[in-house]
Amino acid sequence: MDKSKLNLILIVLALIIFVIAVILVVFFTNPAYFTSGLSKGKLIINGKTISIELAKTPEQIINGLSNRSNLKDNQGMLFIFSDKRYRSFWMKDMKFPLDMIWIDDNKIIGIAANVPVPAQGDSNPPVYRSDSEVNYVLEINGGAAEKNNFKVGDEIEILSK
Repeated sequence: MDKSKLNLILIVLALIIFVIAVILVVFFTNPAYFTSGLSKGKLIINGKTISIELAKTPEQIINGLSNRSNLKDNQGMLFIFSDKRYRSFWMKDMKFPLDMIWIDDNKIIGIAANVPVPAQGDSNPPVYRSDSEVNYVLEINGGAAEKNNFKVGDEIEILSK
């Protein structure tokens, strides 16, 4: 095999490896990749049904709703923890305001209402903490808790976990 054919083969192989590397980087850094496998369910608060995505794994919990452009009305994400602890959440990479609802078993014990989107480029946004130990956190559109009259003490029925 002459040298020019060998060089051509090496260039083609290098291009193929480069294209595969780019595809892998795009695929594995896309937040949709991490959230596409989320289980779905429903929960009821005050007779209001909310369709939820269930964040159970550390990766799902870390990514949460980050980098999403919006949530539809009556949708949310329920973060499920195996134990009760004080929980801390932040709005890093969020594109819309949220209500964070702190839940102990089946009861709302706190609401961080209308948590704002951090300033663009803010790599260290504020942290929001539960006032008590919780094993669930529900994130819904900012203002939805007030609109639906959700309040501390309300019971929650989770239809699937």
